[in-house]
Parts: sequence; C-alpha cells; structure tokens
Amino acid sequence: MCCRASSTFHLTTRSVPVSFPEVISLARAAKAERLKNQSGCFSGNTQVDTTNHGEQTISQIQLGERVETGVSETPSLGGPAAPITSLTAVDPATWREVTLAMPNPSIAGDSYDIQLLEPLSWIADNDAAAGNQVNLDLPEMGISGEAEVTSIIVCPTIESGNGQIVLGTFEHISDNVVDLNLVGENTPLMVTANHPL
Repeated sequence: MCCRASSTFHLTTRSVPVSFPEVISLARAAKAERLKNQSGCFSGNTQVDTTNHGEQTISQIQLGERVETGVSETPSLGGPAAPITSLTAVDPATWREVTLAMPNPSIAGDSYDIQLLEPLSWIADNDAAAGNQVNLDLPEMGISGEAEVTSIIVCPTIESGNGQIVLGTFEHISDNVVDLNLVGENTPLMVTANHPL
C-alpha cells in the first residue's frame, strides 16, 4: 500500500460510476456500508470507460458525458437493466451546471470542489444563486452540510448514446491514498483509505 497526496475525484451518475468488473461486484456488496459510513474517492488517474471517448482518467470526465456503468438503459444493450428510477433524462433547456464549494466535515481545512447538473426546479427550491448557501445531503459520499454556490451556468452538451450521464463531479485533496491491487488487473486502483472497497 502506498500513500501520497493526490487530488481525488468522485462521479455521480445514478448508478455505479466505474466499470471494472471486480469493482462493481465489490461496490454492490459494500453498498450498505458505504451508505452508513463515510465513502471514499478515487484518485484522479483512475481509468473510467466512457461511451464516446474510450478510456479516460476520472479527472478528465466532464458533466454531461456518458460513462459505462455495467447497467443498461435497455436490456438489449447487455448487462442488467437499470431501474427506471435510476435513469435521468437531462434537458439542457431546463437544467444548469451548478458549481459549489463545501467544507469537508471530516478534515479541517479541506473542501470539496463540486460540479452538479441540476434542474431549474432544484435551483428554485434551494434558492441556489452565486454566493448563497445550499444544504447538500450526499449519503453516497458520506457528507452533508452547507455548500456555497460559486456559479450557475448554462447546461453543457449532453452526449448521446448508451451509458449513464455524469451528473456530478467532486474533487478534493487527500494525503491518505492507497493502492488497491485487484486480481487480474495490471494497474492498482488508487483510492482514499476510507473507501469501502
């Protein structure tokens, strides 16, 4: 195990964000624990299968891109079918990119840089405007609390095709990153030490 300071990232899509078969199996098994405990992040150089750009590092993934998740929008595309509640239709006319800064409740002086795609109804319901505070409850990441809205801009292009739409990115600095060696993989998966995997 190797520890180092690194930017770490987390993507949200409404389903599993990384398509390593071993990681998906472990993530499903650890889901209940992840929701109860603080969840970890992946290092910025973690490879992610995207629908339209091949394999990219997680730090390169942008809102509106599509990532392969092992869950299909229709059974004919292979993999288990996603429950209808996990599919998100994003209409760029009624959605916006919201950028926020949120203190990390677990580490003094650390904060999350957050980018979310949210509908106008969420923006109105939360009185989200640049300079305002909004309350975020992110159980999949193990964080909740006040975040400052730093900007709200037009929705980026939403890629067409298969895969799940990236609805959120989260970046923060961690000095507790470890190498997780998976059987059958040549490159270790770098995650924060508190990751449920």
